Amino acid sequence: MEKPREERGFSTQNEEGTPVSGQSRLVIATEVFPPSIGGPATFADLLARELSGDGTAVTVVCSSDVASDPADASRPYTVRRVDIRTRYRYELEMRAALSLALGRARRGLVMNLERYAVPVAKATRARIAIKVVGDTAWEVGRNNGWVTDGFDEFQARGRPSNERLAAIYDTRRGWLDAASIVITPSEYLRGVVHGWGVPLDHIVAIPNGAQVDAVPDAAAATNRDGYGGGLRVLFAGRLTNWKGVDTAMLAVQRSEGVTLTVVGDGPELPLLQQLASALGLADKVTFLGRQRHDEVLRLATEHDVGVLMSGYEGMSHTLLELSAASLPVVCSDIGGNREVVTHDQDGWLVPYGDVAALAALLAELARDRERVTRVRDAARAMSGRYTFQSTATRTAEVLAAL
Repeated sequence: MEKPREERGFSTQNEEGTPVSGQSRLVIATEVFPPSIGGPATFADLLARELSGDGTAVTVVCSSDVASDPADASRPYTVRRVDIRTRYRYELEMRAALSLALGRARRGLVMNLERYAVPVAKATRARIAIKVVGDTAWEVGRNNGWVTDGFDEFQARGRPSNERLAAIYDTRRGWLDAASIVITPSEYLRGVVHGWGVPLDHIVAIPNGAQVDAVPDAAAATNRDGYGGGLRVLFAGRLTNWKGVDTAMLAVQRSEGVTLTVVGDGPELPLLQQLASALGLADKVTFLGRQRHDEVLRLATEHDVGVLMSGYEGMSHTLLELSAASLPVVCSDIGGNREVVTHDQDGWLVPYGDVAALAALLAELARDRERVTRVRDAARAMSGRYTFQSTATRTAEVLAAL
């Protein structure tokens, strides 16, 4: 007797999205999805909600480290979770889930599931858009110690000499060639993808946006008690070796009256905790681990500035959401950050990896409350130019053209 779908690795918590005859269908295939945290997970959920509100029958097919999530029952679209904890079953179940969904919808948006979605799209003749938010080859190289170059230096070298990274490079090009359109979150990343050999007219830049309605009220965000106790800095994101949390910690060590709260999880967490201990930062750096999205936004109201000293960003969801929560962000002067932040107007830009420059700026901000308040107000105003509604509208237009 065949097992129930949930026991075979699928979780379908909501079937309200089942289309009526003639109704438009769309698949969103994503590697990360709530309750996982991070910008891409939140983006997938919000986009599915927005597109479902337009009358489209949306099915989200996602990798998941939970067999089911009770929140799926209240979502206005169908969620098909594929349990990633058993790898062999995952490989089979993911292909089956995508074959079923794309076979019915014949169009989809793919985010980091190209390995599975592209062959299925070819077999079912589905038309797909692929969203590119970074360079997997560079990330794999950095994580394995095969690459020491920064992101831009790596791009300038072209096809990698490392055989494994070259294989990723070549495979990715095949995936992008199979897409009807490629979406990037910034003009910067559009240029990067073009450097991989994809024609510019095959790439569209749709800026990320913050769901402003979800962030705390501006009055609450600006009512920060205890500023006289020093400058409270917040980092929120996945802890990888290019996010620059070590740079922030070294800068905090040098800066009088500055503390750092680190929110998030990832492969670098144990090393960062060891570094904090070695530097004697027990009283200056606090690790809170993974937190819910709403809790991150609440924490934003209890801090004075954010920090994002990453080695590359296409266009950071965290940067936009913290700014929308009236938390101005100190960013590395790279990539998509430059498209969003104007230095000392609605945030600050610091050279990537420059501990001395970051320490000097944090020390200045700890002494200058008026400067922080001025930039804080401008940061929230800036975020109004990057609303999630505008992102969803433009994405819907591109997907409708499929």
